[in-house]
Amino acid sequence: MSDLKDARVLIAGGGIGGVANALALALRGAEVTLFERASEFGEVGAGLQIGPHGSRILQALGVYDEVISKGVLPKNLVFRDAVTAEILTKVDLGHDYQQHYGGVYFVVHRSDLHAVLVDAARRAGADLRTDAPVNDVVTEGDKVPSSSRTVRSTSATSLSAWTACTRGCARSCPTTSRSAPDTSPSAARSR
Repeated sequence: MSDLKDARVLIAGGGIGGVANALALALRGAEVTLFERASEFGEVGAGLQIGPHGSRILQALGVYDEVISKGVLPKNLVFRDAVTAEILTKVDLGHDYQQHYGGVYFVVHRSDLHAVLVDAARRAGADLRTDAPVNDVVTEGDKVPSSSRTVRSTSATSLSAWTACTRGCARSCPTTSRSAPDTSPSAARSR
C-alpha cells in the first residue's frame, strides 16, 4: 500500500475528515502535513451513527476495533410515530443485516472517533500541527507549485486548493471489501 511514497500532501483542517484523510494518505506512504487552526485537536458535538460503509472504511484504516470498543452496537433500530410513539417498524441489525450490507451499524461519540483517528494518523507518520491556520494556498491546477512552499495568512481560503486536496484525498482511501467484521460475543471479548 505504499504507492504514494513520493507524494507530499498538505491538508487544511483537523476535523474527522481531515484527520481520516491524513491517516489514509500516510498509510499509503505519502508525506502528510495537516494544519489545524485550533490550539489542540478535539471534536465538539454529540454521537455519530456509523453505517456499514463507515465500518468497512474504519477496518481498512486499521482503527475499527479501537473505535468499536468506544462505541455501542445496537441490536436494532426502532422507528416510532412522532405524535403517538407507536412503533412503525423495527430493523434488526444482527447477522443478516451485517452480511447483507457488509458491515455493522454502530454509534460512537465524535470526540472518541476523532481521538482514535488522530492517534492512528500520528502513528502512521502524519505531521499534525495545531495553532496553524491556513488562510490561502497558491495552486497550479491540482498541485501546490514547488516555488510556493509557504502557506500564507490572508483573509480567505483558496477554493481551488480545497478542491485539489479533496480530489487527491478522495482517491487515497484504501479500498474496502464488503465482508462483514466478526461481531460475535467471542470476537468482542478478544478485542
